[in-house]
Amino acid sequence: MTMGGDAATGFVGYPMVEEAEATGVVAGVYAGLLESMPFVPSLFKSLALCPGYLVLAHEQVVPVLPDPSFGCAAQQLVASVWNVATRRRTPRSGRRWRSSPAR
Repeated sequence: MTMGGDAATGFVGYPMVEEAEATGVVAGVYAGLLESMPFVPSLFKSLALCPGYLVLAHEQVVPVLPDPSFGCAAQQLVASVWNVATRRRTPRSGRRWRSSPAR
């Protein structure tokens, strides 16, 4: 895998193991994460390139996953990203946002 990016937007892509590509221990860790949160964080997807590191990170996070405040915070994060992603910029100004969803 190689790193990619778009210099115009400032976004850099980095190698990850996506959920659909996960097998074995990686798929097992992903399943465990998805029991407690609505998505597999990119950090874990990157660590999955070296499954041993993924397992160590998962062991560190397991104690906090059952905490209701963690799940609530994860849901709030998803909602806030969704809200930003579904807004449109107005034609007059690239800095103003419309509250209506993109068409």
